[in-house]
Amino acid sequence: DKENEDPKLAFYERLSSKKNEVRMRAEPPREIPMKEKPAEAHRREAANKPPAPAQPRTSAGDHLQYTVQLASMGEKVRADAVIKDLRDRGYEAYMTEAVVGGKVYYRVRCGRFMTQEEAGKHARKLAREAGLKGLVSRIE
Repeated sequence: DKENEDPKLAFYERLSSKKNEVRMRAEPPREIPMKEKPAEAHRREAANKPPAPAQPRTSAGDHLQYTVQLASMGEKVRADAVIKDLRDRGYEAYMTEAVVGGKVYYRVRCGRFMTQEEAGKHARKLAREAGLKGLVSRIE
């Protein structure tokens, strides 16, 4: 499948691998302190938040490990709009939150795969069919 590999995506795959190496050596991700949000607002937000998608398993019981990340943005409303658009187009889109440098980012992701190669094929399909460029990422 190396012939069909998009050179632009290969760069992201290498970058993702290096990023994971660095992440493994770095400290664990920081939690957002609860005192940053008023308790009432947090309870209301949690009550309205849909349940997180369950991690699918294969017949062998192994967790799926890779996904395609399409965007990372600081505004949850924008991320929700992108996810709605992707779902309306028939893609399995979801969002994860990440804290980087003390700031919350909302990552828009699509699909869950056992191998990096399967995720790469899906990334190429998204680029070809929907005009969306993404990078293969590990599911945390």
